[in-house]
Amino acid sequence: DDFTNAEECFNKVIELNPKNEVGYLYLAGLRKKQGLLEASYDLLNKALEVVSPSVESYSDICIFLQTEMQDYDKAEEFYLKSLELDSNDNLIYYNLACLKSLKHEADESLAYLERAIEYGVEAADAWEDDDFAWLQTDPRFEILVGPRPEIADV
Repeated sequence: DDFTNAEECFNKVIELNPKNEVGYLYLAGLRKKQGLLEASYDLLNKALEVVSPSVESYSDICIFLQTEMQDYDKAEEFYLKSLELDSNDNLIYYNLACLKSLKHEADESLAYLERAIEYGVEAADAWEDDDFAWLQTDPRFEILVGPRPEIADV
C-alpha cells in the first residue's frame, strides 16, 4: 500500500538524520492524509523541536503549515521568523502575500505583494496564482501588478 511505502521512506529519512525537520514534516502530512490529525500535529511539533533557525528550514515549515495543514496563523508566525533572518527575500514576501490573500486580508496581502515585487518577483505572475483569485477583483490588485496578460489563442 502506498501509505505503508511512504511511511517506511519517511521513517528512514528520520532514522538517517533525526535533526532534519523534513522527514517529520512529510510524515506529518501522511498522518493528516490518513485522518490522524493528532499524530500529524505531534510530528509537526517534533519538526519544530529539531529545526535549525534558517530561512530554508522555516520555509519548509511555512509551506507545510500553509498548504498541508491550512494552519495559516502558525505559518505566518514562521514566515515572520524567516523575515527576521532575511528581510530581503522576495519569496517570503510573496508567500506572505498569498497567505494573507487566503485569509482574505486584502490590505496586508497587497502590501506584502508590493514588497515582493520590489525585491524582484515578477508582478504578472500573481495573475497565475490561485491564492490571489478573490483578490484579483480588487482594483488595487491590477494597479499593483499591471493588467491581466492576454491569453493567446491556441
